Amino acid sequence: MPWEDQEESTTERLYLAAQHHARRARELVEARDRFDRIDAAYHAGGAVEMMAKALVSHLDERLLADQEAGKHHFLDVLVAHYGREDVGSSPPKLSTRAIPARMAVDLAARLSPECRREQLKARAALEARNRSSHMAELDEGSLAEIVTGMAAYVGAGVQAFHRAQPDFWGSVEWDNIRHELDVLIREGRASAQNKLAAAKSAYSNLISVLAPEKLSEFVIQLESRPAPAMVDDEWRVTCPACGHQAWLLWNVNDEPMQVAPDVWESVDTLSLVALSCPVCGLHLNGDEVDYTDVDTSPPREAKPSSP
Repeated sequence: MPWEDQEESTTERLYLAAQHHARRARELVEARDRFDRIDAAYHAGGAVEMMAKALVSHLDERLLADQEAGKHHFLDVLVAHYGREDVGSSPPKLSTRAIPARMAVDLAARLSPECRREQLKARAALEARNRSSHMAELDEGSLAEIVTGMAAYVGAGVQAFHRAQPDFWGSVEWDNIRHELDVLIREGRASAQNKLAAAKSAYSNLISVLAPEKLSEFVIQLESRPAPAMVDDEWRVTCPACGHQAWLLWNVNDEPMQVAPDVWESVDTLSLVALSCPVCGLHLNGDEVDYTDVDTSPPREAKPSSP
């Protein structure tokens, strides 16, 4: 059947677009021509955006509408919910612009625990896509990791849709991806363990040269340092290296969400940036924190994101 004669939902169209971009990224990541490799970065970001938007549209495709149209669609939802009959219809010519890719990824993280775990990889692919498409820039050293990270995120989306990975990637390519993801996990775990060992060694050196009373004063001074200002929110956790107070650093996105009948609240989407300890100097990125026993569940509501 010709493509133009097929009837398909927005979700299915986006899902198939994610498959196209993901496969092209995999095909081009080791190409000899540099511009083909730039295309690999472009397709990796495209695959992430299409899968995120497929997940969002699966709930309600009106969630994809941006700015003016989004407000009208949001009003339509409220009108339908409250059964209002005195409200006028939406303007006939609304903007067809969709939400930005990063917002789609943040929304998908709320809808899919599988994608939430791979959110940092998705953002890295989007950043690589932006550099490649706007400035023809390519970080050769990180391209393979970007494409593998894309596969982790997109594969999480396939899992969220309860579909078979070999059908999406092809059976041979899926075997390759599983191997790459196993390597990525081993490397991430090794990196976290090496950083933990270095931080523990640094702390041991610190306590070996300070008397106990001096050490206590010094630790209090270090722990009183403010968290880095580059993030939206932070809270204290026990450092897995030295046992003192470290910072978990987060970015926050604020979205309206219906949490109960007739109840709408502002709900925060949190993405883990890093763990940083001012005492022993341990610094783990969001992925590496997953390989520790640090509890990343929020102890309180997050602070509102900056305007």
